[in-house]
Amino acid sequence: QPLSNEYLQGWAANERPAHLQELFICGHTTPDRNEAVILAQVLGDVINAGYDSGWVGAPVVSHVNGTPVRNLAHFVELVDAGRQGAGCLEIGVLLAGGPFRIVLPLQGLEEADQRICTIYGLPRLGSGSYQPSH
Repeated sequence: QPLSNEYLQGWAANERPAHLQELFICGHTTPDRNEAVILAQVLGDVINAGYDSGWVGAPVVSHVNGTPVRNLAHFVELVDAGRQGAGCLEIGVLLAGGPFRIVLPLQGLEEADQRICTIYGLPRLGSGSYQPSH
């Protein structure tokens, strides 16, 4: 999800993630990024085992398969394009402890999407608000 004032206001002032508060106040946009994208939670499944589930510290998403993320719509486009390849989908995230990679195998990802929707009672993954621009 995008980092926004509304997201930060959902927290008590003394409980807001410090790295997000600082990023928002000091400027979360750059010439190459017009919106900071954060990973607010992980919906657990065997495909993403080891990356925890639920609240994961709200890391900032930096790249997908090596391409820097400009905004949430761009992130969706990069993930959609990455899913068309072979091998894996690599999502780079930044936390106070440094950069980390989330690596998901492409084989079995469609089935995992279906399991996640069933387990968590979702009609579909994503909001449907972000459509690829191609």
